[in-house]
Amino acid sequence: MATPDLQKLNIAIALMFFCAVVFFHDLGKFPIYMWDEARYANNSLEMLLNGDFLNVKMDGQIDRWNYKPPLVLWLQVVSMKIFGISEWAVRLPSVLAGLGIAALMYGFCASVLKSRLAGITSVPFLMASGGFLHSHIARSADLDAVLTFFLFAYALLFIHYLFEGKNSFITFSLLAFLVSCAFLSKGLPGFFLLPFLFIISLLHKNYQKVFPHKMLYLAVLLVLLVSVGYYWLRELVLPGYWALLKKSEFNRFSGEGLGWHVQSFSFYIQNFITLHRFNPFVYLVPFTLPVLSIGRTLQIRRFYLYCLIISVGYLLFISYPVVKLAWYDAPLYPFFCLMLGMAVTEGAFWLKPRFLSKFSNVAVYILIGLVMILLCFKSSQYIWEKTTYHPTKMALEWEAEGVVMKQLFTAWPGEKDYTVFRKVTDEVHLDQIKFYKKMYSARNGYKIDIKRELTALKSNEKVLICQNNWLDSIQHIFQIEILFESEQGKLILLK
Repeated sequence: MATPDLQKLNIAIALMFFCAVVFFHDLGKFPIYMWDEARYANNSLEMLLNGDFLNVKMDGQIDRWNYKPPLVLWLQVVSMKIFGISEWAVRLPSVLAGLGIAALMYGFCASVLKSRLAGITSVPFLMASGGFLHSHIARSADLDAVLTFFLFAYALLFIHYLFEGKNSFITFSLLAFLVSCAFLSKGLPGFFLLPFLFIISLLHKNYQKVFPHKMLYLAVLLVLLVSVGYYWLRELVLPGYWALLKKSEFNRFSGEGLGWHVQSFSFYIQNFITLHRFNPFVYLVPFTLPVLSIGRTLQIRRFYLYCLIISVGYLLFISYPVVKLAWYDAPLYPFFCLMLGMAVTEGAFWLKPRFLSKFSNVAVYILIGLVMILLCFKSSQYIWEKTTYHPTKMALEWEAEGVVMKQLFTAWPGEKDYTVFRKVTDEVHLDQIKFYKKMYSARNGYKIDIKRELTALKSNEKVLICQNNWLDSIQHIFQIEILFESEQGKLILLK
């Protein structure tokens, strides 16, 4: 018979295995997404190839689009160095961050709240959250999953310290490291939970555990040295960097941005429902409030309150500026899911002496399991369907070339010399194609060219084309032979 400790370990392993199955499902089959993922993937791939780990580059030049700190790019470089250049490898840091968030949820509930069951019920809510499993967060080469991991980690560490008040030197040193890593993941958003941690430190006289310690101020100094030092170093290497950063990042808070970035105050709440980012769970969040009174322990009740303050405060904070992007809600999901998990668990044990007193704890566990299946099954089906690859799930107007280049590599790996033709109005529209050009060149020795004008095409050239309207124009100039064809595009030989 397994010992209690072994049983706990087996539960943790089974829970993480469940998460890993969802995270890794068809992960490498999806071509690189436009827009942000394609840009970051190019940045990290060029960093791997040129060895310049400070200057973020695109096509060998300083990238004037991505001014964010490079920690996530560094992690992607390490992943590609270990596992080879692929979509799977460039997305791996985000997946590991997602697994880390799930592990932190379970670990905190088990070790700090002394409620493994709360952790077991919280994690499935996370894995059934469409927003968290969205292409821009936990399963893509974007920055938000890694950012969310460090935000969540330093919030939980701080709350743990408020509960225990021990090991202040280790705690504040680790807090400085985690906050610095959050900054290096995406810049200023790495600080966005700090105001709410300050608020919760004022509750229940918890500030007495925080502000008298000189280690707090040393930690703040260290974070300032890292963040200001990074900006100073970038300005030193690239004069004018600060002005570019201000225009790119800080202006978002003043309302300056692309037209489609300007959204209403209710944008994120609407997305929870209409984009299935947190549907139907968003309707359940208000019903978790009774945990404030029915929670079995003081720590559970306080932790629920802290999660409530952080999640509501952060939601209001990102909803106020008129410039909004859907994935800015990423840090909300772990806290919302913990609130839901605690509500299910504490609600079941509140019901037991009142309505289930004749049944054992096993019956309560079965009841919790049935409730979780009822709540999460349909959303889990939705997630599985969304993460199962099919070419039609790509935005073929912008991403068809990546789909066909992968198809061609699989069906005809010996074809190493061809041109991708795409008529675009802006160079950024070629970011996905450029990633595959660089990847296949570095990994497989391919010689792929990219052309934007019909006049640049030549006889005896093999051309991959996905824009059917321009295929007709090509046929007015050349005779063609179709070498490879799929629903998304063709490889043709010009004669």
